Amino acid sequence: MDTQLLVAVIAGSVALIGHALANILGRWRDVRLKVLEFKLQRYQDFLSAACELMVRPAFESQFRFANTLNVINLMGGKSVLLEVEKLVENYNNEKWSAKKQDKIINQIIACMRSDLGSSLDGLEAFKFPFIVPDIPPSEPRPRERHHE
Repeated sequence: MDTQLLVAVIAGSVALIGHALANILGRWRDVRLKVLEFKLQRYQDFLSAACELMVRPAFESQFRFANTLNVINLMGGKSVLLEVEKLVENYNNEKWSAKKQDKIINQIIACMRSDLGSSLDGLEAFKFPFIVPDIPPSEPRPRERHHE
């Protein structure tokens, strides 16, 4: 076989394999990014529903919170699922403890951060602030005064 032909076949094969590999890696990165975005949105939904349930304990808010937990059961990371299990067990326990619930939610937030790829360096014992509104929903919001 001619040397030039052999070099051309090898160069073409390498280019073809390189292109295919680049496409595969690009698609794999895109899929991982979409999974990460999906998880982030579901975790945000969970925190929003938890906040809503704390502020407005009603059937609708409890239903939304339960739905977010059910979705997390499908896609959450292992550590998140183990903490969600503790949350449900504490909630269903006759000796339910708000203090324990707060600790579990704090741990869920830490696990969610870790599941999304954030480092917990130095935050292992950190108490994540869980901020809820302190104005009852029935009170009108104060309006800004405009000066002319």
